[in-house]
Amino acid sequence: MLRYRVVKDLACLDKVAKYQLSRTQRLRFFLDYAGHARLTAADKRRIRRILKFFAGRE
Repeated sequence: MLRYRVVKDLACLDKVAKYQLSRTQRLRFFLDYAGHARLTAADKRRIRRILKFFAGRE
C-alpha cells in the first residue's frame, strides 16, 4: 500500500513538473528524493510505474 502511495504522489508531482522542468531536472529531483547518485534497477522500475500512472488519462 505504501509503495502505491509513493508512486501516486511522485506521479502527481511529475504531472505538473513535466510542463515546468526539463527531463534532466525531473530525473535529478527523483535521484535527490531517492537519495542516490545514480539510478539503480529498482529506481528504473519505479520511474516506469510513475510515468505509466497517468498514461491514457491525460
